[in-house]
Amino acid sequence: MWSSHTAWCCIVVVAIAALIGCTGTEQPPAPNAPQTQAGQASAAAYQTALDKPVTVSAAQSPDGAQLTVQYAAIALCEAAGVPYQWEKSRQLAGDVCSQFVPPLNVSGISGKQALTDLLTPLGVRYEIDGQGLYVTR
Repeated sequence: MWSSHTAWCCIVVVAIAALIGCTGTEQPPAPNAPQTQAGQASAAAYQTALDKPVTVSAAQSPDGAQLTVQYAAIALCEAAGVPYQWEKSRQLAGDVCSQFVPPLNVSGISGKQALTDLLTPLGVRYEIDGQGLYVTR
């Protein structure tokens, strides 16, 4: 059982997180994301990472539902070590992000090509900034 001191500390931490804008909805950076000297990833480093061949097999979304554009793009980004910007993609590409896609089976092609093959038929594309990759119209 929690002591009153432990419970109080948890309340304070949650309050501070709310004050500084931590929503818990942002995804952490990909574990093998390229980093610059200052520790911040650059758009150029992400572009370079996407030039490398990737291998991805994804049949469904993590919750077991049919695979969507967002989750297929996330799988490709994770394979390349590039963070995916969920909210920014949702804002810029809208409902396309929730569109179902066939299972994704990619091997030996660049992340760039795999993303282009996924997104172009749907009328969207990807962009990269210092925060990672996002889908846009």
